[in-house]
Parts: sequence; C-alpha cells; structure tokens
Amino acid sequence: MTYPLPTCSRQGLRYALVSAFLLLANGCTHQSPPSPGGESVVISIVGTNDVHGQLVAQPRRGGLAVFSGYVNALRAERSEDNGGVLLIDAGDMWQGTLESNLSEGAVMVEAYNALGYTAATIGNHEFDFGPVGERSTPDGANTDARGALKARATEANFPLLAANLIDINTNQPVNWPNVKPSTLVEVAGIKVGVIGVMTYGALGATIAANVRGLRVAPLADSIAAEAHKLRARGAAVVIVTAHAGGSCTNFDDPNDLSSCDLDDEIIQVALALPNGLVDQIIAGHHHRGIAHFVNDIAVTASFSSTRSFGRVDFNINKASKTIENRKIF
Repeated sequence: MTYPLPTCSRQGLRYALVSAFLLLANGCTHQSPPSPGGESVVISIVGTNDVHGQLVAQPRRGGLAVFSGYVNALRAERSEDNGGVLLIDAGDMWQGTLESNLSEGAVMVEAYNALGYTAATIGNHEFDFGPVGERSTPDGANTDARGALKARATEANFPLLAANLIDINTNQPVNWPNVKPSTLVEVAGIKVGVIGVMTYGALGATIAANVRGLRVAPLADSIAAEAHKLRARGAAVVIVTAHAGGSCTNFDDPNDLSSCDLDDEIIQVALALPNGLVDQIIAGHHHRGIAHFVNDIAVTASFSSTRSFGRVDFNINKASKTIENRKIF
C-alpha cells in the first residue's frame, strides 16, 4: 500500500523542518568563555563541505541533525578545557535536496545559524537558484540573477566569504550584503582569520545567466593578499575555506602524500602559498577526502552530503599566540 505525501506550502515545510532540527540541535551554540590560567589552549576547527541540503539523516549520511550531536559534544569538551570550536563550511551548502530546494536554501541557513557556524565560502551551486522566486534565471534586466544567493546571505548569522569572486565592473571582490573576502574572529582569546575562495572553474559549473559580470581570480594570489592583511590585524591562526578540491585515498599518515593527486587544484594552491602564511585549508568541490599536511598546511576535505566532515585541533600558546602543534583527525 502507498500513502500520498501531504501537501503543504514551502513556508510551512520550512518551519516544520527547522523546528525539528532545533530540537535535535538544542544547546549546540553554547560555548563558555575562556578563563585565565594555563599555558596553552585548544581550538578545534570543524570543516564541512558540499553538504548539498542534507539536513536530515539518510543511509550513510548523518545529516546536519546528527552532525549537531557531535558538535554539541565537542563544544562541551572544549568548554571544560577553556578552549573553543569553530565551524567553517567550504561551499555548496543548500542545493540538492527537496527540503532545501523548496526554500531556495533558507532552511539550511537557519540550520547553520542554529549550529553556530563561523563562516562559509560561496560555491558554484550557491548560484543555482538564480533570482528569488520560481524562476531559476533572470527574466529581464531588472531581475537580480543573484537574488536568492543574496537573500540567503542576509539571513545568515555568519559571513559568506569570496575573496576571489570579482565584479567585472569594479575589478574588485563582490560587494554584497554580508559577503566579504575574509573575516577575523576571536575564540578563547586567540584571533583567527578565515578567508574564502572558490575553484577557478566555478562560474562554468552553474547556470551561465546567473554569473554574468563576474570572474574568478587566481586562488593562491587572492589567499596570500588576504592572509597578509589578517596577520597584520593580529591573526594567530589563518584558515582558508576553499570550494576547490583534490583527492587522497589513504589517511593513515597525514604526512604521506603518496595516495594524493599532487596535480589537483587545492594541492597546487597549498604548494604555491608562502610557508607559514596559512595554517589550514578546508577544501571541497570534488567530493573526495583529504586529511594531510601539504607545504606544512593542514588540508582537509570531506565526502559530500554529510558522509563525513573534517577536524583539526590547534594547540596554541596563550602568551605568545603561537601554534605549538596541530592534529588532523
């Protein structure tokens, strides 16, 4: 016997899904402030990428609802040792499931807000919904082809990052509400800078009508320029969230790159960066795994649709603000 799906409005479905998620994620955004004392502090950087609207669990996919339980437990652990947790996403957040597509990604932004994300980069599929409303492409000069993306950005409690997404008219990074090249946050008394970039081929991997007037600048140059600015502002740790990827097949030894394709874009970007300028890259786009040190940069990338996520722990000297060690999980 089959049963018909109940009919409901987009708004009704959105509120129902978010309400259910918030019940599961309750408490996830709590983080105790650090207390004085102790020589070092641990900051855990948790990276996601290519979530593609996976709010709820399915076979082999935990969904953000299950992921929130891990985040809650990790935040509790860091609270006990006066450390901190940052959640950072590497793009392609909301296109891919019925529950997300019906709200043009709004349900995912609400979930990310509930989880307490620090920042996310813009991926190629963030442009897929085009203007706000039913149409996926603009129907005239007065229709904003990036309307849905900009709407989601204004709803987010975290910035969307796009250091190498260039407006052809100004030859500068795009200047949209809550979209910027980088951000600087403080956690457990440590300043952490986060830079967002996208793959050089991003604009060719979405609907052409929605990305007219934009171009993508070289990743390594854009990262280096922003990283120098963040270091000058006191960043002790610099993280790159990149919707650009690569692939490794063996994760037993993070220093062994023999299973990695060294020609892949994000590996080449890491190799091109000045030593010591960037501490971690959270990658994506390829839907493949990385958990390795490349040019002394901790590079992580996770399989898509919440099949996995990345984590790097930084042990930082509180007095000197220097990194004592890093652990890739």
